[in-house]
Amino acid sequence: MILVLGGTTEAREIARYLQEEGFPLCLTTVSAHGAQLARNHGVDKVQQGALNREDLVSLIKEENIRVVIDATHPYAENIRLLAQRTAQELGIAYGRFVRAASPLPEHPLLYIVGSYQAGAEQAGALGDSIFLTVGSRRLSFFMDCPALESKKLTARVLPEAEVLKLCHELGLGPGNIIAAQGPFSREANRWMFSHYGAQVVVTKESGPTGGFLAKWEACLDLNIPLVVIQRPAEKHPNSFDRLESLKKFVEEVSRNG
Repeated sequence: MILVLGGTTEAREIARYLQEEGFPLCLTTVSAHGAQLARNHGVDKVQQGALNREDLVSLIKEENIRVVIDATHPYAENIRLLAQRTAQELGIAYGRFVRAASPLPEHPLLYIVGSYQAGAEQAGALGDSIFLTVGSRRLSFFMDCPALESKKLTARVLPEAEVLKLCHELGLGPGNIIAAQGPFSREANRWMFSHYGAQVVVTKESGPTGGFLAKWEACLDLNIPLVVIQRPAEKHPNSFDRLESLKKFVEEVSRNG
């Protein structure tokens, strides 16, 4: 059995591809929405819920997992490290599917930073109305940043109950929350940035799949700066960016297992 980790677009594509190639597998997602998207995508076996070490070990043993394919989000460092360590401890194969990156050009409106904290501080120095497209789990960096204390913050997040609850707990009111499922087109981004009076946009380098280019083009159209939080560095010998290469890895593990 193969365990595919991640509620990303890539994870759903990998799971369906390997399933169609005849490999038994289980796909995990954190949210119920992600699980439903996976089922709609044709994935047969989906488990929903965040995984700690105990959960992951139990799942691997119960499902007789022989290989873990990590297709989690590029910024999901905690689950990635947990998956790598757990696979090593249990003596099973681990493979990482790496999302394609978008080239980051040199441009006076593009500000590249190395952390969420640096992103919050940079945004505060660039404008008074900040439009956040960094997901919900890192909003606290911006809500708690002294440089943004007097700024208007607008957050675009997933339309899920627990996400909206978190936003309210952090102090965001209804007028500062956009609950919508992306990715969004250039035109949609341009309208939202303009409508909410954004003077600066903050995003992660989410690649073409995550709609990075459409955000950047919308910022160029409106002549507003875009602060980009760089991806965490990844180094692993079994890293793949093509489905065919991933399939060969799984086949080799199956032969040797």
